[in-house]
Amino acid sequence: MQRWHRKAATQPAQSVETTTTNAKITFSASHFVLALNYFKANSSRISVIKASPGKGNGIFAWQAINAAATIFVHKVILQLPDTCITEQTIIARAFSKLSLEDQQRFFELHENHRPYISKVFRIFKANAFGDKDDSKVYDRISRLNHSCVPNGSKVNRFDSREHYCSNAHFERRRDYDILRELVQLWMYFGFRCHCPACSLEHKEQWISDTRRRLINPLFHFLHGKSAPDLSIMEALTTTMTPQQAERPEFLAMVDHHGAPLQTTPTRAQILAYNVLYAKLMEAEGLLGMDVAEAYAAAIVELRRKM
Repeated sequence: MQRWHRKAATQPAQSVETTTTNAKITFSASHFVLALNYFKANSSRISVIKASPGKGNGIFAWQAINAAATIFVHKVILQLPDTCITEQTIIARAFSKLSLEDQQRFFELHENHRPYISKVFRIFKANAFGDKDDSKVYDRISRLNHSCVPNGSKVNRFDSREHYCSNAHFERRRDYDILRELVQLWMYFGFRCHCPACSLEHKEQWISDTRRRLINPLFHFLHGKSAPDLSIMEALTTTMTPQQAERPEFLAMVDHHGAPLQTTPTRAQILAYNVLYAKLMEAEGLLGMDVAEAYAAAIVELRRKM
């Protein structure tokens, strides 16, 4: 896996003094180029689906792409309420209602090692992206390969459509990838990641892992939630079989989304945590829209103090 980095900002950075922390915070113009320009890009004919050595099919750049360019707009092939994702008959029934074209696109997706007789269910479980409401199988995003330092990220635009945007400038024929939790990679997808971010020297690996452990609660806090407790998954990763990991009673025990915060964050917390979150993300090379949005939220809080 190769890390992609944005070009340096062409405008001088601006510093703002905050009396709350008595510290100087520097915001680079490049953070806002990412936030403001992503919707200007034309995503037609800039990517292609083809075989990726050792990874199956992947999505590659057809031409050079600038940071924040829209690579493609998501098309959902199959969508089901999150309460139905363990019901093979419901998923089979939903699949049967798809057009022949969408069924063919669905069958092109990787089925991995899922322990089920039904091929439809294996593909669904290997490719669905879920939240607290729905699980969705996408035409393109489900073909993205894993990376712990992804070069693209999902963006919800003002028209309510989901766009997948590049995190950095990169040349043609580069493979797009996406972040997944390492625990779930092994338990649900059957492989361990050996990318550069997961193969550092002991001290550097500890620092990187610590940063990512901080990123998780900060992300959820800034979205009004407590961090989900994945300790049960971490404890059972080496002892559970894939079949056991799919049992509804086990899935019901796992908190994937976090609970709403019991107290409203203060403005000082919103400012400090947004800056800390953005800095940790940058240190890990995770240069997506979240970073730009965090800096923008911090600036809003600073302006309120002026």
